[in-house]
Amino acid sequence: MPKSRSRTRARVIRAGLTTGVVVGALLVAPQAAWAAVTVTPTVVAASGAVTIVDSGVTFPDPPVVEVQTAACGTRYTTPTTGIIAVSSASITRTNATQIVVTLPSTVTAGTNGAAKRWNVCVYDTTSTTSSTKTGSYSINVGSTTVANPTYGPSGGGNTVTITAPTDSPFLSGITSVGAQFSSSPCPATYGTPTANLATTVTRTSDYVASLTVPSGVVTTTAAPTVYDLCLYNGASSGSALLTVVSYEADAVTPSQPSGPYAGQNALTFTATTPIFAGITTLGVAFSSSSSCPSVYESTGTTSPTNTNLLVAAADIRKLTDTMIAVKAPNMANTAGVSSAPLYPYSMRACIYNGVTDNSSPLLASTLYAATTVQAATSVTPSSGPALGGNKVTVSGTNFPTTAGSITATLGGAPMTNITPISSTAFTANAPAHDPANNVVLVVTTSSGQSVKTNAYTYTSSLSVAPNTAPNNAPIDVLVKGVGFQSMTWTDVPSLTNSHIYLVEGTYDETDVGSNVRSNPPIAECENVLAFSDTQLVCTLALERMLDAEGDQYYVPVQRAAGLTITASAAGSRLITVSGGTFSRQDIGMVLGAHTAFTSNATIVDVLSSTTAIVDTAAGSGTAADAAITLTVPGTTVTALSIVVANNATSITQTASALFNATDVGKFISGASDIPAGTYIASLSPDRTIAYLAGGAVDSSVVSPNTSVSLIPPLPVPEGTYNLTYVSNGVDDAAESDPDYVESVVSSGSSFTVSQF
Repeated sequence: MPKSRSRTRARVIRAGLTTGVVVGALLVAPQAAWAAVTVTPTVVAASGAVTIVDSGVTFPDPPVVEVQTAACGTRYTTPTTGIIAVSSASITRTNATQIVVTLPSTVTAGTNGAAKRWNVCVYDTTSTTSSTKTGSYSINVGSTTVANPTYGPSGGGNTVTITAPTDSPFLSGITSVGAQFSSSPCPATYGTPTANLATTVTRTSDYVASLTVPSGVVTTTAAPTVYDLCLYNGASSGSALLTVVSYEADAVTPSQPSGPYAGQNALTFTATTPIFAGITTLGVAFSSSSSCPSVYESTGTTSPTNTNLLVAAADIRKLTDTMIAVKAPNMANTAGVSSAPLYPYSMRACIYNGVTDNSSPLLASTLYAATTVQAATSVTPSSGPALGGNKVTVSGTNFPTTAGSITATLGGAPMTNITPISSTAFTANAPAHDPANNVVLVVTTSSGQSVKTNAYTYTSSLSVAPNTAPNNAPIDVLVKGVGFQSMTWTDVPSLTNSHIYLVEGTYDETDVGSNVRSNPPIAECENVLAFSDTQLVCTLALERMLDAEGDQYYVPVQRAAGLTITASAAGSRLITVSGGTFSRQDIGMVLGAHTAFTSNATIVDVLSSTTAIVDTAAGSGTAADAAITLTVPGTTVTALSIVVANNATSITQTASALFNATDVGKFISGASDIPAGTYIASLSPDRTIAYLAGGAVDSSVVSPNTSVSLIPPLPVPEGTYNLTYVSNGVDDAAESDPDYVESVVSSGSSFTVSQF
């Protein structure tokens, strides 16, 4: 491709660009420099410069320029209020067909920065009688509004936003805005727009408006068709022009408007018509020129220093008759710029019907920007609850700072309330997600998509209601979390699968030997019903504790005589023990006869292995009585024969004595065919049959038992605990199960147990 067609536009686009500038604002008038007459920019800022290119004339050297609201005369006119002379110092004759004019301050914009139509008149001399007019060029002076995007699919349907600087409220006081697309310069008034080229405008603020591109904005060629997008003070025929932006209709549109300058990202190009039908070989090039060559040019290379970057055949895929996929090439140093160019800069994607040099015709082209893509380096905090909603900060580089310019997903779910802070950070709310370790963060902007692996860990955090209850009966609890319906729930006596445990402090399933865990659950929320993935209801058994393993109910056992119990002082409820130790499971046990207490004292709290608190103050001294027994209050012993029924769910008195109502809830101890933890759930109306729960009775064993103890359970002691979810309740699951998940301790999971 001739160098004269490849470099000028690239240099113009790059001038003054910095990372973070909205890409859509950079791609103004993409083909203006190649028409016979061009005037750029479309709207000139007050005191700004306008570039005029007219290949049909030879500008005088030096040219004489006047700017006026009226039409240019055939001769130079003596300046007046409406005819303003431009000093020679403000005029640059670039070459015979191009001049640059810096406007005097008296060439003003309309009200609030709205566009005002002026004419630039070029003469050879200042003679009012013999000068010759070289050319007359209309310009719009006003707010330098920008469109985003500046291009779109042929046939419209997409949304374009027009934005002005905050010092140019060009829509101030205007309630109705008219818009039309024009293939020639915008009319000074709204007039009667061509069918399918007018559209409705939504005014967002004094500086911002948006519209839907109408169906008449089309291109009928492989090259784009450039339109002026004209906004007016209303939609009546006399409504005045407010501003103008350039917009092009393309035969294809890219899946993203920009991407990393280093390339290697996947793009799709979609057409509104089946332009790829019947084509088996496609050629694709990315050019830094303002327009694509009309035929495929194999003089391009994959070298990043060339202006026409060819895409390898292996990196082009035809997906359908209207869509192709392409891997973008490396665009760094395109057109031979420095090793650290300013990004973004404009490229044009060119798609050809074949790869035959100087023969395969252009099918379509569209704009694409090479830029520095953002990179996320960390998320703070790096973990949070599975329920989501918590605020996190994402740190990194090259983040845009415009509201709405960033989208992101965490673990595949969209983040919300994304708020840019700077080019190196933004905040957002984490979405809900099943408990998981090291999920992926994906950040998307107009510059492309970046991925941060091992970015964040979702912990299972629970919220419970109610969060307090007395310890005399079970209670139904509503638990909120994430991922409940995918779990398999199992109650006591199993440890496998998922459980909701009541734990004092933080659960620790480590096996320390002898069927004891480091910090086992003290109770379980049973009969789980997960009625959604984020909510379940379960029954928290507060009236009976679990054992030190957590897989059975704790059956209180009378402590044989031999403990030496000492009262600390008269009036004190503190006792100490020797010849044995206290445990939390002694809470609720009763001291046998002791000289320091006038009646049996009940242990209400255990402070350590050697100290406890009882419910009765010592009446005399610090007596140390030996051979003290700890007993379970309410225990009864029956000598009547009890037989396990064949259905394994009940036991029957074989003598005339009946069960008592107070026996409901008591554990059965002393029957070899009834496992530990089995208790009486209910009685038959005649009280001869006790129906069992809590254990797996062997129905094949029907031997009678002549001496059976009925032992009441000890309730969960008063205090504050945590409801904890575990995905696997077996010993050492955190070490042995790679998918193990445990909820974190939080204020939402706190549960208080009180006496009734």
